[in-house]
Amino acid sequence: MRQILENSISAKVSIGDEIKFLKIYIDLEALRFNNSFSYEINLDESIDLYDTEVPILFLQPFVENSILHGLLPKKVEKHLSISINQKEDCLIFEIEDNGIGRKAASVLKEKKKISHKSRGLSVTEHRINMLQKDEEKDAVSFVDLYDNEINATGTKVIIKVPIEE
Repeated sequence: MRQILENSISAKVSIGDEIKFLKIYIDLEALRFNNSFSYEINLDESIDLYDTEVPILFLQPFVENSILHGLLPKKVEKHLSISINQKEDCLIFEIEDNGIGRKAASVLKEKKKISHKSRGLSVTEHRINMLQKDEEKDAVSFVDLYDNEINATGTKVIIKVPIEE
């Protein structure tokens, strides 16, 4: 809670602080769900953790969706991977889970008659898209993952955030 309050003062936060908050969030969710999933965060070593800023709390809604809708319904071997890389003037965040996939998650949502739309995700997508210099590019893309037999093997979210000079 202290970290959220500290970070809420500004619209942006260092990537180091964002990762620190994200680790706390994921650890709490893992504890909440009896450590039923594992995770890793891979960071490009060329990124300056404390001079590079990103929108505050922008990864959390995507990670939350991966955990709640992708991983938790899965029965075995649940894993979340977050990669952060820098390419030219852009940071690329990839959030990948080996969960049940978006199609199966949508079916479960319908069966449970869940009608609420995720505000966190749509607001965050809008915030990230506003940062894009090239208005024809989407800052957020979703990739459905499949095996050779076309069975869903998870979801990957790719988020591109321009680095401001």
